[in-house]
Amino acid sequence: MIVFRVFSTPNSGLGHIVRCQYLAQALQQKGRQVYFIGDVIADQVTSFLNEVPFAQLYPRTPEQWDAKRDAQATLALIEKEHLHPDWVVVDHYYLGAAWETQLIQSGFRVMAIDDLVRPHQSQALLDFKWRGSDPEWVYANKVSPNTQLLLGSQYSLISPQLTAQSRLQHPQSSSTEAYTVLLSLGGGGDALILQQLLAALITEFKQDSASSAFQTIHFQVVIGPLLKNKESLTAQFSNQEWSGCQLTFIEGKTNLDAELTKCDLYLGLAGGLVYGLRAVKKPAITFSLSDNQNTDQPLLDAIGHYFHLNQIHVQDFAKLARWVRVCQQNPQRIQKLFAFSNVLIDTLGASRVADYMISGILSSLPPITSKNHDWTEL
Repeated sequence: MIVFRVFSTPNSGLGHIVRCQYLAQALQQKGRQVYFIGDVIADQVTSFLNEVPFAQLYPRTPEQWDAKRDAQATLALIEKEHLHPDWVVVDHYYLGAAWETQLIQSGFRVMAIDDLVRPHQSQALLDFKWRGSDPEWVYANKVSPNTQLLLGSQYSLISPQLTAQSRLQHPQSSSTEAYTVLLSLGGGGDALILQQLLAALITEFKQDSASSAFQTIHFQVVIGPLLKNKESLTAQFSNQEWSGCQLTFIEGKTNLDAELTKCDLYLGLAGGLVYGLRAVKKPAITFSLSDNQNTDQPLLDAIGHYFHLNQIHVQDFAKLARWVRVCQQNPQRIQKLFAFSNVLIDTLGASRVADYMISGILSSLPPITSKNHDWTEL
């Protein structure tokens, strides 16, 4: 039995639940039972738990987070439900070393999932954000000497159904097919951002409507279950037509593997999705909306993700739209760029973590190369 204590509020998005769900699936496939404990689990989020048993600790989001009180409530729930976990996995930005200490003192092994480089007392720490080939120094003096570190994108918790194949094996859309751009803010966010971005994109591409020489572009816009102001977004763009542009809203889906694999370009929020994009070698333009999504570009270059903004402003949207046009007009060059990386990212990260939790042995990892692009070929 593995218990997951997951950050889940209306404002936290779905990232914590989704990545823990991938780890839970890997554990279930290896014969382990799982149980999720969330803060407040909205009705529209339960479908993402895929019939996993779960409970919520609070009737509403706490105004202030009290780690000691939360640990006591978690322990009480574990006892009430007669759970006997081998591990308690905590993935929560407001629960750290103090919470972990209380669980450990009660006799439980704790694995923390984090990407904020905070202090921890857990027996194991998983941080799959790529921080270079020697990431241990980042957590120096922040964890116990006995803490097992699982660091790096080889432990990425992404969908195991995503096939690690490049679009070189699936040729880009021909000039007679629509060029598909998938837009997303993940499971939450504010639709006003998508609304302004989509307006800039349509303004850019509808200018070509008088010419048959330009390829049709298809914008697929993901409406996440926790997306705010989505009514304003759909009201502005539904039932409208633009020559040379197609628009589809995607809502109510708990898995976007097919859309990620088939699209020509992803445009949207970074976060953990970056590693799924790299597993299928997908060209992408991403941006950050929170500090934990910020990454130095050289580190992203190493994993093969070359187009990222750590900050995004409304005045940037017209420039982003023009850059999407560049990608559309140069699909082979863009795909060749994104087909390469020094760090191989596959879909086995969750399985590697699950193997460690069960056996205590770390799996072998994919190699890291030092080869660079031959830019003259691009």
